[in-house]
Amino acid sequence: MLFVATMTLIGCVPDVIDSGITFNESDLLGKWLLDDTQEYWRFDSGHYGETWDVSDDVQEGEGTKFSWELDGNKLEVVLTGEMGEVVPYDYKVLALTSSSMKLKDSFDNEKTYHRSE
Repeated sequence: MLFVATMTLIGCVPDVIDSGITFNESDLLGKWLLDDTQEYWRFDSGHYGETWDVSDDVQEGEGTKFSWELDGNKLEVVLTGEMGEVVPYDYKVLALTSSSMKLKDSFDNEKTYHRSE
């Protein structure tokens, strides 16, 4: 029974962080556009940022604020709504260069972004 309990717990541990993989925070800083959308994410120094979607008639400066933390290949983004509510998102960074970024969310959806200026 101990073996079954141990295997059950191991199966529940999310495969998010690979301690052997790290990415440079400086590559994350700046404005990103989600492929095939008008959804932008801007990662600022100081671990803050903003996201907005031009297709929803939301422009830069009017979007949702967030904080972020990059640890190894784990990117945590915490959105802050207009009423002060917070919504955390955890991503696995699959690739990050100065021009492109590929993330996997907790539902195993992959998203690709390209640098936008």
